[in-house]
Amino acid sequence: MTLAPVRDSLVDLLALGVAVDQLTQPVTARLVRDNGTITAAVGPCLLDQLAEAVIPGMENTGGHATGSAPPASLNALSLLAEIETELKLALAALAEQAAPTLLRQVRQWAGWAEEWRLQDADYLAYAADRAMKWVEQARAVLDPPRRYPLRLACPNCQTRFVQAWSDEEADFVRRDAVAIDPDKSLVTCAGCASSWSLDTAALMFNTLDQQGLETLGLVSPKRNIAGQGDNYGIA
Repeated sequence: MTLAPVRDSLVDLLALGVAVDQLTQPVTARLVRDNGTITAAVGPCLLDQLAEAVIPGMENTGGHATGSAPPASLNALSLLAEIETELKLALAALAEQAAPTLLRQVRQWAGWAEEWRLQDADYLAYAADRAMKWVEQARAVLDPPRRYPLRLACPNCQTRFVQAWSDEEADFVRRDAVAIDPDKSLVTCAGCASSWSLDTAALMFNTLDQQGLETLGLVSPKRNIAGQGDNYGIA
């Protein structure tokens, strides 16, 4: 029988602290100017960036939204609502009155970490995983990963197009379901969440555009696959 690996509560404690800092603490970056001087710049924390992304007209200008305009980013609004809902439930279970702002709620919730380490290590592990996931999701909303569409139907679900929210259009738009995710070197389907390696996708579709793939820097013409005459290989 294979035993599940034991989580280190100290590692979980540190991971939760790091994630909470990223969610709630201002971001400091170093800017290197043309003359070689280095300047420290301070920007809003991830939760504040998400809040700014929600308000139409506030993304970069700092202006004020009026009327009943839709949110600038539905994804940001959804993530903020998810975090707030979970925190309020967690704080209620701890018999705590939720703080008035989401930033303070996150810190209030994480303030129990030391007690969780002593009394409930399983929940500490869960809290660390959730906080790290929120950081990951926030970064994906604020800086979406690049996707390169392929004009192909998914071989699993036969979906060719999906309706996806566009922050630029502030509406749902039709997009190709199958696309290359260059950060993961995978071909993915937004319709059924299937994914394939580039080699596997080349075998399945047999219509991947070689020039396009080479442009992405993901593959190079190294070997012939399935004797089809087009060479695909991992770079």
